[in-house]
Amino acid sequence: YSSAASDVYKRQVYMFIVNPRLTYKNFKKKYGNAPVKYTLNEKSMGISIENSDGFFDIRKNYRDIFKFTETEKYFFIHIKRNEAYILKKSGISQGTAEDIRSIVSREMGNRFVNRVKG
Repeated sequence: YSSAASDVYKRQVYMFIVNPRLTYKNFKKKYGNAPVKYTLNEKSMGISIENSDGFFDIRKNYRDIFKFTETEKYFFIHIKRNEAYILKKSGISQGTAEDIRSIVSREMGNRFVNRVKG
C-alpha cells in the first residue's frame, strides 16, 4: 500500500465501521423522529419512512446492499457508501435480532460486520 492509499483506507474504516454515532447523527438529521418500517425476508429487505417531506419506500436485494453492520443496540444498513439506515434492536416487533443476523450474515457474507462485544 502507498501512504495515500493507506490513509484513504483508514478513513473508510473509521467512517463505516468504527463510527456508528456519525451514521446515527446523519440519519437523525435527515429523517428526524419519523418512524421507519423495515421488512426483511430471505432474499431482500424493504425500508419505508413517512415524514413531513413525504413518503420514501425502497426494496433492495441483499446483494445490492453495500454493508450491514451490527452493534450492541443497532443494525446499520448501508445502502450505499454514503447512505445508511438504522434499525434499533429494541424496536423489532416481529422476529428477533438473532433472526436478522442469521439471514443477513448468510446472504451478505463478509459485507455483514458484527461489532457486538463479547
